[in-house]
Amino acid sequence: MDKEATYEGRACWVLTLTAKKAGVAYHKRIVYVDKQRYLALFEEWYAKSGKLLKTIKVSDVQSIGSRWYPRKIEFKDKLKEGKGTEYFIDKIEFDTPIPKQIFTKAVLRK
Repeated sequence: MDKEATYEGRACWVLTLTAKKAGVAYHKRIVYVDKQRYLALFEEWYAKSGKLLKTIKVSDVQSIGSRWYPRKIEFKDKLKEGKGTEYFIDKIEFDTPIPKQIFTKAVLRK
């Protein structure tokens, strides 16, 4: 953990993650992790030069079963103009049984 901060009114740990291998698309990431819900609320992704390339912001976090999960995720490419890409989760289920045949090569070929 690098430091602590408040993001959108939530107490967070701020983590700085740096790539160990050369040639990766995002050399450094700064992640704000909600201390109570253990959920990344905001991320900044950087090039090796230090230039900010992308941000990711989650919102509308809800308790689903025993987990906290965001219903909205916003991706913003900082090198382009525009609003970016938004994902909205309408429905999600966890711990749902999945038949073993789903993970066969035959199903993957379909």
